[in-house]
Amino acid sequence: MRSLLAIPVLSLAFAGAHARPPAITSAEAVNAMRVQIHSRVQARLRGGYSSETLCSGQGPGGTAIGATTRLARWRCALELKGRRFPSPCRAQADVSVVARPHHVRLVRVHWLQMSRYCR
Repeated sequence: MRSLLAIPVLSLAFAGAHARPPAITSAEAVNAMRVQIHSRVQARLRGGYSSETLCSGQGPGGTAIGATTRLARWRCALELKGRRFPSPCRAQADVSVVARPHHVRLVRVHWLQMSRYCR
């Protein structure tokens, strides 16, 4: 009789684990955005460069957002400067995580806007 009750309880436990929406930190969001931008301006990155990033998000219930806060969606801005950039490369993106059952989570850039020096 116990074995019959164990199966429904286990299935409920696994179903509850996926009820939370997936979330990422701002560092993971910046990394996903940086990979896309760096692949486009790779030739200009030689010879040294500097970058600044800033991410913002809306926490549930107006909670404070810190470096380890995990959110479902982030809005990030990136600025690259260097000798080979006539003007700074500026970009903005919306980054979130896509949940796939039984797969590794995928961090995706949904919207990306770049200045002309990022191309």
